[in-house]
Amino acid sequence: MGDRKKAVSYFAKLGYKCPSETTTAEFFIDLVTVDTEDPDVAKKDIQRIEQLSTAFKIQQQDISSQHACVWEAPKDRRASMKHKMRPRHARLAALLLRSIRQNFRDVKVNFLRGSASLGLACLFSELFSGVKKGKSAAKSVADRTALLSFGAINMTMMAMMKTLNLFGKEKSVVSREQMRGHYTSFDYLISKSLAELPLDIVFSSMFAAALKHLTCLTTPFPVLCGTFSLLTVASASLGFVVGSFTNGVEEAMTVGMPLMVILMAVGIINPSGVDASVPKPWLIRILKRLSPIGLAIEGLCVAEYKGMKFDDGGQRWSIRELPKMGGLALVQNGDQVLEALALHQKTYSGIMQDLAAISALNMFLSWVGLTFFGSNYVEASGKAVDGAGEDIGLDPSDDDSNPHIRTTNKGTGREPINVQVPVTSARKWF
Repeated sequence: MGDRKKAVSYFAKLGYKCPSETTTAEFFIDLVTVDTEDPDVAKKDIQRIEQLSTAFKIQQQDISSQHACVWEAPKDRRASMKHKMRPRHARLAALLLRSIRQNFRDVKVNFLRGSASLGLACLFSELFSGVKKGKSAAKSVADRTALLSFGAINMTMMAMMKTLNLFGKEKSVVSREQMRGHYTSFDYLISKSLAELPLDIVFSSMFAAALKHLTCLTTPFPVLCGTFSLLTVASASLGFVVGSFTNGVEEAMTVGMPLMVILMAVGIINPSGVDASVPKPWLIRILKRLSPIGLAIEGLCVAEYKGMKFDDGGQRWSIRELPKMGGLALVQNGDQVLEALALHQKTYSGIMQDLAAISALNMFLSWVGLTFFGSNYVEASGKAVDGAGEDIGLDPSDDDSNPHIRTTNKGTGREPINVQVPVTSARKWF
């Protein structure tokens, strides 16, 4: 190979000068293009390409006869990359600044996300009108439960879909930059979390504020906002996991959407009630404990119904106003609602701790995915062989910047070495 800056002069020496009105890129493409519409021109094009090929082979043989490639195996791959790494604080600052700039460039997308959060809050308040202000608390139990459930599903979908799309687009770039030793998987996850999660929390807080304003939910706003915010963090971190183990947006969506449906199915509240005495299959129990949707719905229900009285501010209500179907039939206070849903023994703080633990687990799995399951740009399966096809025991690389390749002017006495080289992956964990 040769210096790309000398490419124009190289072809000029072969008799092909680049016209002044033609760009170099167009000129190079024209040199190796065959005109299939005119047989005579096509014949000349093929002759030109063969001439260029022959000239290139002769040049490479001359170079190979003077230089032999010798591979020196690195004693410590991580040590060899260390000199390329800037201090951690500098890496984090650079990555964080890049993510923040990306958020500012996505101002239209963020505006649409904010509008969607407010719009969905308004829509849910109209769909479940039994929870609107001035309505009887006794009659609104089913609507309250549905409103909280759909609110949790909505926040999960918005956060996870956004993360899957973003992470899928950046995955290949991140993998290449990691292999070049620019930063580690840990650096990327920390900076991305600091840039993206606060923005997700803002949108979830907007949704919670609109929901609180438009309905008569009894849950205090800080609790409602905190629950949706933690749910958003757990959902975004789940998107990190899927994105780290997949390559590209399409693959991430293909895996993420069915996973979201599964977690929604196992996490949704059953309106017919829950019989705690009937054991569930072990797989369902595990999925339910890992479902951020299920944990958030449980936490919201416990916060809403714990100690709730159906007195409606001193107003009288009749038995006809009580729920009449499913497991919530004829319940007379919030504690009975929780008992019908098998949530009477759970605490809000305990559920939030489980949701925080899920978020931490997701971040760890994301680090594992980025570190060990990234795009492979290297497969050390190539061999260095001489003209007779004999393996000469070298492990070469085509990366000119690789510190483990050196050249020597000593003649080998053999035919030029034909090397087939894959790119080698070098990832740092922290």
